[in-house]
Parts: sequence; structure tokens; C-alpha cells
Amino acid sequence: MARHASRRLILVAPLILFSFPASIIAQNSVSTPKPVAGPTETTPRSGPDPEMEAISKAEQEGRLLDAEKLLTTAVHDAQSNSAPRLRMSVLLKSLATVEFDLGHYSDAISAMHKELKVDKALYHPESAKVLIDLYALALFCRKAGDQAGADQAIGEELALARKFPGPHKVTLVTALWEAAQNDRRANRDAEAQALLAEGAQICQTPGALNTIICPQLLSSYLGKAGETGQAEKILSDAAAQGPLDYHGHADYFHQLNALGQLAAYYQQEGSYDQAEATYQKAIAVAENHIPNPLIAPGVYYQFGRLLELEGKNGEAEAAYKHAFDTFEKMQGEERITATRSLSDTPLVRLYQKEGRNSEAEAILEQALSDQEQVLDPNDAALAHTLVRLAGLKMRQGEYSETEPLCERTLKIQEADYG
Repeated sequence: MARHASRRLILVAPLILFSFPASIIAQNSVSTPKPVAGPTETTPRSGPDPEMEAISKAEQEGRLLDAEKLLTTAVHDAQSNSAPRLRMSVLLKSLATVEFDLGHYSDAISAMHKELKVDKALYHPESAKVLIDLYALALFCRKAGDQAGADQAIGEELALARKFPGPHKVTLVTALWEAAQNDRRANRDAEAQALLAEGAQICQTPGALNTIICPQLLSSYLGKAGETGQAEKILSDAAAQGPLDYHGHADYFHQLNALGQLAAYYQQEGSYDQAEATYQKAIAVAENHIPNPLIAPGVYYQFGRLLELEGKNGEAEAAYKHAFDTFEKMQGEERITATRSLSDTPLVRLYQKEGRNSEAEAILEQALSDQEQVLDPNDAALAHTLVRLAGLKMRQGEYSETEPLCERTLKIQEADYG
């Protein structure tokens, strides 16, 4: 489930401009955690696991209610049979993610707490996996409106990150950034700036790890301190080439993030010409150097939003249309992910704003047709598209065409939620 969830996030914020996934802790700073040997651990059996295959298939096809039922049963059976902790960890992680996607935030938090307990015993209470769990728990708590729970999880994550030795300073910088963002969301600006100051000191230390989070953290800290020129220089330097990976090669994904941050900075400052030029560079990097085909269309969507903000609706339409066409024609394992997002194209909003309702309707009907060919008949994405299309037809007085769309939506929702 994590693989598909991450792709959905990419579609929401294609450049990953303003977020920094906690998984980077495991990727860049700490070796992949290995389970601690214990009497209940056994060597994973070879061959396919029918139970896990059924769960994975339900998740991939968007049948989240089916996945929830399968996972709930699997977790109960694993607890009853004293299954290996590694299996329990995997099941609880999937269950937490599915509950989160269904909007069952309290259930997601409960599953995440259980996973955290298992992972502390499985890996070690001070492992990178526990750091990732704490970040996810904080995210779930924020979504549920539980700021106290988010504060506690972020606090534990930061305290744990401070225990990692010198070579893993990127872990601490990442935790400081996440804690600062948490404080800002809670309107604790002074506390957030103090955390950023600590992170900035690490990032500015000679020989510090060249990590993507440093330009973002430094520019945010300096911008709040009134040193906007220095903040721009830091982002510009990062966007010019991007940080190098551990083999000394250019890291284009990190450069793409830096270009996105720089474009957003120019946009916030009202420097639209510079923002446009920066987005054009980001598009070139995405198309020529980023292997994930879902990324480039997302950059076009963001570029289109900037053009629309400038009143360049014709150019914005062209950017949106390019992204929509690319998503629609996508093949391979990304096709399902791309198809599920088709009805969220900004083209619909732009056409409605300009009174071009028939064109907006045509886009939604095209999205629905594509989804019907690829997705499960009860996929929530279909219901989302049907609702949008029904609403548009209803506003135009097309009631006879609206009714069957609403009836179909109800059937999907009843299949999902009872």
C-alpha cells in the first residue's frame, strides 16, 4: 500500500516541493534497519503468500473496504497465532494506511500505535524504523485534528534523532525541520524559528552532509529572519545543479525539488517572470532526467497554476491540457495511479471559471470513460468523478442526466461503506 499511497501524494504535490518524507531518514542517513533476532522470529517462508497477495490486489485496485476487512482479519489471526513480529509489523502498517485513506483517522492512529510498539521490539527502540513510525503517527494525528498527539509524536521523533551519532546529522536536520513545521501549524512561530536556527547551524557547518532539506530549511529560516536575499541565493545555488549523491553524481530529483522551492519563492515575492523561467527549467529536468513518468505532468500542472494566477489563461490551459493528455495516455504500472486522478485536472475549474461548461463536462466524461476501462467498478475514484460530473450537469439544469449519475454513485458508496 505504501507504494501506491506515495504515488497519490506525488499527484497532489508533484514536485514534492514543500514536504520531506520521513523515509529519507532510512534512505540517506541510516542503513536499512534489520529485525532484532528473537525467539518469536522465523525465517520468512518462500513462495507466494495468498493472504498477502489478496490484500495487495485489493489495495492496488482501490477496493479499500475489502482491503480493510482482509487486513483486520489477518491482524486478528496473527495475534491469535503469535505470528512473527515482522509479519505483524507489515500488516499493521498496511492497515494504518488503508484506514487513513478511508478517512478513519482514529482507527489509523490506533493501528499506528500498535505498529510502533511492535517495531520497537522488532528493530530497536532507537532505530530508523521507529523514527519513520513516529513521523507517520504525527501525520495521522494532525489529520485527525489531534494536535496534542502530533506534538507528542514529533517530540519523541526529535528526541530520538538527537541520539543518532555524528555521521547521521541529516536525521536530526530532518527531524528539526518536521518539528518546526509542526510548531508553525500550531502558530508557535518563536519555537519554530528556534528549531530552524538549530538546523541552520548544522547545515552551515563545514563538511555537513549535502542533503536536500538544508536549502529548504536555511531559506525558510533566513526568510523569516528578514534575510530574503540570502534565502534566494541558497535556493538558487541548490537549483543550479542540485546536491550530489553519495557517489558524486548529480541528483536530479533533489534538483527538481530545489527548482520547485525557488519557483515558489519567486511566486510568493511576485517575481512572476523569474518564477516562469524556473518552472521551465524544472520541466526540462523532469522530462529529461526523472524516470518516474508521473512527475513531469505534475510540474506542468503547477506551472499552469502560476500562469493562471498571472491571467495567462490560454497558456495555463495548454499546460493543463498537456498534463491531462500525458496522464490519460500513460501505460504500465503507473496507469492506474494516473487514471484515478484524471477528474481532478485543473482544466475543469478553468473551463467553469470561463463559462465553458460544455468543455468542462467533456473533460469529466472523458476521465470517466478512461477510469471505467481501468478501475474496479466500485473504486472510490469513479464515485468522485461521477459526483463532479453530476454536479456540473445539475448546475446546467440537465436533471434527467444527473439522476442516473447520482444513483450510480450511491451504489459505489453503499458497496464501500454499507
